[in-house]
Amino acid sequence: MNDLNNPYSDSADLYDLIYDFLDLPSHAEAISELITSHVPTATSLLDVGCGTGRHLEVFWRKYRGVGVDLSDEMIEITRQRCPDAELHSCDMAEMPVYGEFDVVTCLFRAVGYMTTVERCRIQEHPAHVLQVRRHG
Repeated sequence: MNDLNNPYSDSADLYDLIYDFLDLPSHAEAISELITSHVPTATSLLDVGCGTGRHLEVFWRKYRGVGVDLSDEMIEITRQRCPDAELHSCDMAEMPVYGEFDVVTCLFRAVGYMTTVERCRIQEHPAHVLQVRRHG
């Protein structure tokens, strides 16, 4: 049975099948083009809520990528897809600083899993965002 705090604990292996109708690689390419137009010198990227790594797989071609997801099961699928990426299983609301990054992404409704007003206030987290962004 799924844990409400980790909704993909029992269904991570179905996630890509459920969302197969979405062209996530093309979506990631478009985001990468946006990044290049705004931060042309970017070389590193933190993908918060990386899921099964379908975006990170594309980002990895251009950026040193780090992926973070709440689900150990999703991280394991990402590890198969992006074996050289640095991956961490943690709650985005309590995420430690994993270094400095030129770009931080949180895609595909991942922030929607911040399930309470208190968690969405992110009182301590703006400092984290400032610490991981190099270009302001």
